[in-house]
Amino acid sequence: GSNDIIDCVPTGSVRISVGYMTEKTNLDTVYDMIVNCYVRKKISPLDRREVLTNYKVDVPLRPAPIVKQVRLQKICIYPIKSAAAFKITTQWPVTYKGLKYDREWVIVNGNGVAITQKNEQKLCLIRPQIDANKNFLRLSFPYMSDIQIPCTESHTENFIKTATMCQTKVCGDRIEGYDCGDEVAEWLSDALCKTGLRLLRQSADVKRIFKNGHQKGVAKEISLANQAQYLLINSQSVRWLASKVDDWEDVQYSDEFDLEGVVDRFRGNLIIETDTPLVENDWTGLKIGGIDLKVSVKKE
Repeated sequence: GSNDIIDCVPTGSVRISVGYMTEKTNLDTVYDMIVNCYVRKKISPLDRREVLTNYKVDVPLRPAPIVKQVRLQKICIYPIKSAAAFKITTQWPVTYKGLKYDREWVIVNGNGVAITQKNEQKLCLIRPQIDANKNFLRLSFPYMSDIQIPCTESHTENFIKTATMCQTKVCGDRIEGYDCGDEVAEWLSDALCKTGLRLLRQSADVKRIFKNGHQKGVAKEISLANQAQYLLINSQSVRWLASKVDDWEDVQYSDEFDLEGVVDRFRGNLIIETDTPLVENDWTGLKIGGIDLKVSVKKE
């Protein structure tokens, strides 16, 4: 009757009698029927990967499409590994390890283990800013006063006497770095509500080698990044990917959704924009200004 209609949606109830002869398998069958027929579920991460793997890309891979325009939108560096990005829209110096100051610091717990967003999501709220003129790294966190630490790594005798060398592991590699002191350690512990945190800076005297970067006997050095000196992200490819994932909550079916926020999730260094998505899959190299970059690893 009319009492079964709520907000123009038909509703009702099902009565199930359970008695002496009812077995658990009978109840399991009813439960499975309700879950399979009436419960709306999100795609699990495993199913999502399977869907994307089997999805046929409409962009032709052979021959490679002609790229009419490539624009470098911004440069992102992550001074502290797993913290927020410092975004640059002008220019930024590069070193033999990659972008200057990118992933040069890391936060470790009381046991000396590096912490990342995999086990501490609030790291994304630590926002770094680099004052290139004064050579300071400023850290901010919601509802806390900012703190500054020097960017210059002095190797004077006084610095060596006062700095404490520590060790940790990043992606299986043993890393040596200098402890940045008690003041910033207490600030980080207060911000993340964890005791015993320390901030380490990668030592310039200890080299970390890029495992996939050997070319003609030359070993490429790398900072505290996971795999490569630079990570390139095409914002048009991210837009394409977002349109294929039905349960991506941030995606609205319009051009007004937060594309920049989705791009930020990939934590890229070089954010580019092309007229066609996925064209970067066929690239073997890229030249930005006077710097030649070679593609070493492609993430599918």
